[in-house]
Amino acid sequence: MASYQYTPINSHELQIRVLHILPDSHTGSKSTSLSDGSSDQGLSDSMKGGSSVSCTLHVVSLKENPEYHALSYCWGDPSLPRAKILLDEIEVEVTISLEQALKVFRHDTTPMVFWVDAICINQNDPEEKAEQIKLMRDIYSHAKIVDVFLGPGTPETDKAMDAARLIGNSAYDAGVLSITVESMRDCEFYIREDHEGYGFNRPKIDDPLGDVKLSLYKLAMDIGTNFPYAEWSEIGARGLLE
Repeated sequence: MASYQYTPINSHELQIRVLHILPDSHTGSKSTSLSDGSSDQGLSDSMKGGSSVSCTLHVVSLKENPEYHALSYCWGDPSLPRAKILLDEIEVEVTISLEQALKVFRHDTTPMVFWVDAICINQNDPEEKAEQIKLMRDIYSHAKIVDVFLGPGTPETDKAMDAARLIGNSAYDAGVLSITVESMRDCEFYIREDHEGYGFNRPKIDDPLGDVKLSLYKLAMDIGTNFPYAEWSEIGARGLLE
């Protein structure tokens, strides 16, 4: 992203940049171009996610309580080919995992506003990076939603997520999942007291992903301890997800 010229920001005034992901309809049907000259035309529809990504970058201050989503994702292997997106009409390279995430969270007709560390922070400016890292807690806590992208789905992961959703909804309706994130903040998870070496430590109070971690830990523990073991693919094959 060396060719892109960033507008300066003042971290002391709680200024950050936010990314406006333009609607899919804005960019037409052009396929994604990769840095090694190949394209995404051989990928599945779920991985292509439509046309190439076009975005604009804007400076805002957290003092003004801007509305935006914060994106959490895996940066990916920097040695792999990189995808190209348009940032303020300038072609820049991003990791394939980030490009996939931008496509997933892009809306068909409405611009989506996100804070994405790899783009919203000038990675070529060490001083800015250091100042923006100090604002991480504020950035995540001010976000309307923190979206977590785990990567493109596969038939197996789709079945797993559908099964988890079915199990979770059924357990919630039956009153099984009555423990809330708020109540879990006040104590260590019960299994650490009952079984040596198992369970997890409570996330630190300033952990911006604390709520996400607690929710995932709780779901994993409920499925692991309260549901008979079976391969997710077998569950789907038996038609339990229909």
